[in-house]
Amino acid sequence: MFVDMNDSKEKRQIVSCTKSSPRVAFEAADSLANAQSIGGALHDKAYRSPNAPACWYNRRSTTISQLNERSNRIAQALVLEGIQVGDRVAYIAESSDRYFELLFGCAKSGAVLVPINSNLGTERIKEIIEACDAKIVFSDDTTSILVENIHRQCQSRFRVIAIDNLAHAEWLNLTPWYSLCRAQDPMITIRREQAVLQLFTINDRQYLETVIYTHAHFLDNLSPRCFAFTQALPLPTLENTSTLIITPVSELSASYLGIQGIVSGSLVVVVGEKCEPKALARVLSQFKVASMSLPSENITMCTTPHAEEPKLRQSVSS
Repeated sequence: MFVDMNDSKEKRQIVSCTKSSPRVAFEAADSLANAQSIGGALHDKAYRSPNAPACWYNRRSTTISQLNERSNRIAQALVLEGIQVGDRVAYIAESSDRYFELLFGCAKSGAVLVPINSNLGTERIKEIIEACDAKIVFSDDTTSILVENIHRQCQSRFRVIAIDNLAHAEWLNLTPWYSLCRAQDPMITIRREQAVLQLFTINDRQYLETVIYTHAHFLDNLSPRCFAFTQALPLPTLENTSTLIITPVSELSASYLGIQGIVSGSLVVVVGEKCEPKALARVLSQFKVASMSLPSENITMCTTPHAEEPKLRQSVSS
């Protein structure tokens, strides 16, 4: 059983690490205001700034042009798989740059991406997949055994696509799956009120709760002119900065900050939710971080004195 929570307010953990600036990225604001979908906003950004940085993950860099091209190919591959507008596609894997390639690819094809927390366990994830009737599930080497078990048990059959280096006899790898497809947008009509992301959580009564987000949710709320979801925090200048993603992609803040960073010209740095203090300190010293999305345990780690990590406290508080 799951409860529709579309009218509820989702808790978000957003930490701003920048000082107030009077300059706002109006180019990104106009792109978000005029676009009909987040895929369209990415296309506009790629047209204006093709060589601008988009994502960084595990020493792997992606430009806006590369992200736009890959998301186009993924959208084409989804269409060839028979994915219709509104069909669900699940992501059960670690946070990485591939998530944003798939998110924008789903946005351009009309599919709805459902990132699922692998810590929910086999029965819960199986329940989610059956509830949303996912047609395709993307998995990596950290979740392959889990997904394989669910695939055998699930009444609704779905295809599994392997991410990155995961090798499986029956699963096609992501890159070969989309690489032969055209690099052009499939030109499917997408309306702002159409769904693009669906999240599931478990409430206090152990029922599944689901929230569905439309393109309009992102386009209207992620404009730097609004920056509504940060409430009273100062407007950051995102251009030539970095946006740090540490929360699991199954949490809303990861998608919100990721999309905003990419469209606004901020390099989205994905380090994953298993980030140790020393690794976080290195990232903070390497990149000019304007904003970051942290799970609660990392916020505690950043705000609690750590004698061995003074640079971490200094970076977060500056």
